[in-house]
Amino acid sequence: MRKESRMSMSLILLWFPIVLAVGVGARLVLPTRGVWFGVLGATFWLVLVFAEGDVETFLDAWTLLALSSGAVAIAAIGAWSSTDRGEPNSGVSDVPDSAMAEEASSKHSYVGGLTETFLAFDDWLEAHRHSEDPWPEFGEFLRIALNRLTGATHVHPYRILSEDDALVPLRAIGPGELMDIDSARCGIVGHVATTGRAYVENEQAHGELVDQLARQSGEPVAWCFAISQGTRRIGLLKIGSLSAGAACDPEMLTLAQNIVSSFWVTLGEVCRRRTAEIRDPLSGLLARESFLFEADRTLSAAYVHNEPVAVGIVAVEGIRLLCDRGDWDLADALAAEAALLLGERVRTDDCIGRFDDSRFVVLLRRVDSALGALIIEQLHKSFSDLCSDGDRWRVPLVVRCGVSGSGTEQPPLRELISRAINRCHEARARNVALLSDVASPETSASVIATAGVKS
Repeated sequence: MRKESRMSMSLILLWFPIVLAVGVGARLVLPTRGVWFGVLGATFWLVLVFAEGDVETFLDAWTLLALSSGAVAIAAIGAWSSTDRGEPNSGVSDVPDSAMAEEASSKHSYVGGLTETFLAFDDWLEAHRHSEDPWPEFGEFLRIALNRLTGATHVHPYRILSEDDALVPLRAIGPGELMDIDSARCGIVGHVATTGRAYVENEQAHGELVDQLARQSGEPVAWCFAISQGTRRIGLLKIGSLSAGAACDPEMLTLAQNIVSSFWVTLGEVCRRRTAEIRDPLSGLLARESFLFEADRTLSAAYVHNEPVAVGIVAVEGIRLLCDRGDWDLADALAAEAALLLGERVRTDDCIGRFDDSRFVVLLRRVDSALGALIIEQLHKSFSDLCSDGDRWRVPLVVRCGVSGSGTEQPPLRELISRAINRCHEARARNVALLSDVASPETSASVIATAGVKS
């Protein structure tokens, strides 16, 4: 009796810690391996029990039944612990693990797309930061980026120059396409541009009326959002369709919207900084270095087509007197108004720049020296009319000009500018209005009187 009692106590003392160990350990392995973990624990328990008793003891039917029950219980605990991990659907094969793995894979893929998009924008910005108009290429970049992030197709990006203006597409616009420009005040795009709230098709938050407004646009609109800078709307994107996953994931769309907004604002700041670097802040004309760069490109294109060019220098003598006297506001106003005159008289494919405080430079395409002299002579008259208001300027202002043409050769830009400056200096020395490199002062210009206040 004592032997049976000791045997029962041995069974309990060995069984309990093994059951506990199997229950905890099975939760750390895959469900398919939990059963085998339990079987291994049961086998280990039986080996320990047989090692402590003798053969006669295990021939008893009740002892064998207890051993079998204990072993089965250990195996069952292993199977149960590995499948019941606290989820509502625990014990239903491995479906939850597959769903979790699929979700993790999807998130990993999306994060990879974000990283790729940011790196692509860095490369794109470095390649286009010096472009004269990077916005059309930026529109194409946005189409690719939004397709990568959200599966977006039929992406139409627009710039909003002011809240009352039309939406200007980022792409280049031909003369016959002006009637196709959308208004920033009408339809779903007007709603988004005015309120700043994004529109997503069939979203419960905005209501049926907004969906009806989107359907009236005449083309599918799955997503539309504005680009804001502070309280001002500076851009808008209209998207025709989205991938099924993105359309059902507001967080994904919000993240993509914020990324695009960040790219847009960054490009705008780069363009403003570039404008500040290349433009004279007072006149708005190209500064000297920027003018040399742009004019050299224009000159090269003209030479490729065997076109003549002419360079004109317009110097306003007396601007420095305004500055020396402390009338800087008047000097700035004179520079700004002179720039307006140049912009009105010169074609868009010519180059205009402010060389220094008192001299402006013009590169004229498809113009020889004789025709260039006539154009600069007209500029001289306009400048002289501006400078003749003695009551306003209260200093003597005199306008002198020099012209140099390419002729039958193809001289470099700096040589043409140097010649024109020399003609301008010679005009001052001879007290004439204009000198060209192909005509004498007697035939090309007349002696001028000082325009402005007499000293």
